[in-house]
Amino acid sequence: PTAEEPAEHEGRRENDETEPGPARDGPVGQSGPDRGERVDGEQEYELELDLRFRTAHASGGMFPKGGVAGNLPSGESYIVPYEGERPGEPSRSQGILPVELDGEVVRFRIRENRAVAVTSDGPESRRQAELLDREPAYGNLAELGLGVLADFGVQPIGEILLDEKLGLHIAFGRSDHFGGQVGAAQFSCPEAVVHIDRVYVPSLQPDVVPKLVTLRYEDGRDELYNLAEDEGEQTDVAAQQP
Repeated sequence: PTAEEPAEHEGRRENDETEPGPARDGPVGQSGPDRGERVDGEQEYELELDLRFRTAHASGGMFPKGGVAGNLPSGESYIVPYEGERPGEPSRSQGILPVELDGEVVRFRIRENRAVAVTSDGPESRRQAELLDREPAYGNLAELGLGVLADFGVQPIGEILLDEKLGLHIAFGRSDHFGGQVGAAQFSCPEAVVHIDRVYVPSLQPDVVPKLVTLRYEDGRDELYNLAEDEGEQTDVAAQQP
């Protein structure tokens, strides 16, 4: 994703553990000078999501058999990123995830499928950092979803069960109801349990624009989609890249 970001100072949250990584990284939760690559006046960031050991699901809004649950309106596919539950096999999810909240671009540093730091500064950045301190399970990347309703002209209404069906979304928090490992037991109390979708459509996050999606398969194949020109991911342009 790319984002225009005016902030010049890094937010902080601290504890006593030490993060692995480059020397510029401080304690867990303390931001470093990670500002991304500037291209054409914008900041560019990369996020890698580890989808191994998982099965994707399609939610088409049809429930012909008893005992099957879902929500309406529907129209998405979704998958829980691998959360590192296998011994000796950590999750490879990593990078920087920008999320625009109340007009502020908040940058989350992701390590092993968890948001471990907020690297931006501002009121919402500080609030998010405090939330990660208070509820580490909130930082779990719980879902990668791809909605389709925006292709049919549907607009967001401020209700997440509809808005997430519009396009790309990434969720924080609980994942066990989708087949993941993080559930209520990982939160401090029942009231703290959350599954929050961040939806990447222009009307909801105008300053964060997903540009490229690369799908890497275990057999070595890559698929590349230019979301700026192909939001529905219909044309694989990997062969056109050097």
